[in-house]
Amino acid sequence: ISGESNLGGLTSFEFKTNLTSNLNIRLSASYFYFSTNVNQLVKDFNSGEIQGQEFFSAGEYVIEGREYKNVPISVGLQYFLGRSMFSPYIIAEGGYNIIDAKLVRTPGHYWSYNSVEEIPDEYKHHIPELMPLSSFRYGVGIGAMYPLSSVFDLDVRYIYNFDSEIVNTHQVLVGFVF
Repeated sequence: ISGESNLGGLTSFEFKTNLTSNLNIRLSASYFYFSTNVNQLVKDFNSGEIQGQEFFSAGEYVIEGREYKNVPISVGLQYFLGRSMFSPYIIAEGGYNIIDAKLVRTPGHYWSYNSVEEIPDEYKHHIPELMPLSSFRYGVGIGAMYPLSSVFDLDVRYIYNFDSEIVNTHQVLVGFVF
């Protein structure tokens, strides 16, 4: 996917438990939205039948962007490098994404033809873009915990996510841990 990416808000619920004093296993479910801006001219053709009458058309439109609503479910490990007022850690996680994706496009222009042979060749070679319904991802990152009270910590982390179907993402997350 080319073009500029725009990441919307992220909501995440995370559950973790200690495997050792410095190692946690994490399970999380999240929701986030992001879009990419593109400017891609698409030329295609269609044929079909309406009430026994065959029709042929060719047209063009511009894909202006792609939008993704993403629900990632992840499992990972969080390893604390030290425990003090400022507790840095490294993180690795993998997961599965459930994706609701759509193309943002212009209405376009279409022309009718009497046969497929009349359609210019440049319109006959378009392969429709399939939007992903799911993907796998894994991420690596660093972070730190800072206690705000005896039961409330501030968690700041950076994760780079590699995705099998959509764009790889940089994420800076700020959250509160109870």
